Amino acid sequence: MTNPKGSATELLRKLKYDTDAAIKSLQSFTTTLEELRSRVEEVEALETRAAAAKRQFDDATQRYTATEAGLEQTKAEYERLLAEVSVPATKLTEIRTMLRDIKTN
Repeated sequence: MTNPKGSATELLRKLKYDTDAAIKSLQSFTTTLEELRSRVEEVEALETRAAAAKRQFDDATQRYTATEAGLEQTKAEYERLLAEVSVPATKLTEIRTMLRDIKTN
């Protein structure tokens, strides 16, 4: 016959050992979860910064596009004015040349 008191004691020791092992495993798991939580917070912060950077980029792109359109309008206006001034300037040069020729003759 086996000693019931001995087998109960042995059973309690095994239960204690299994419980301690489970607690150690859970502590390791909890530590890992805490590390993961901090990493998730880092990723969320990076996502927030990325979203802000994208908004800034989109805003800068819109401003660039508007500036480029304004530059094209200014170039067209400059070309128009240059053409408008070119004819009188050419005529002025012709008149100066004619006056010089008259003076020298």
